[in-house]
Amino acid sequence: MSAGFYGVSRIVATTFKFEASLISALVERWRPETHTFHMPQGQCTITLQDVAIQLGLPCDGEPVIGHSDGDWRHLVGRLLGHTPHEKMFKGQWLKMTWLFENFNARRFLENPTEEQVQQFARAYILRIDRRLVDT
Repeated sequence: MSAGFYGVSRIVATTFKFEASLISALVERWRPETHTFHMPQGQCTITLQDVAIQLGLPCDGEPVIGHSDGDWRHLVGRLLGHTPHEKMFKGQWLKMTWLFENFNARRFLENPTEEQVQQFARAYILRIDRRLVDT
């Protein structure tokens, strides 16, 4: 919970039933050139604050933007406790298969240290996006 992703983890655990007609209506009103919805009352858009409130995510601190030419293997090793092989990267992208193979319930230690719990939690947060796509 201290990572601030509790709201997102609850979404992953919840099954949604989307109303296709409502989604279609929003798509028809979206204007990509202005990044706004054109409604009868005027234009509106979704802000970072809207997303933060809906998902329960904190949006404070420095933004994560742009490209980096850092040593990704070293960074992953430091943050997750396991260093992937170079083949597990495609540019700056880490393959999800590596995360699934190395961070699953069967691989979680019986009496983990606080650092190991944090590393496993980081890997779980990285996997959330994939779980949303697969559901």
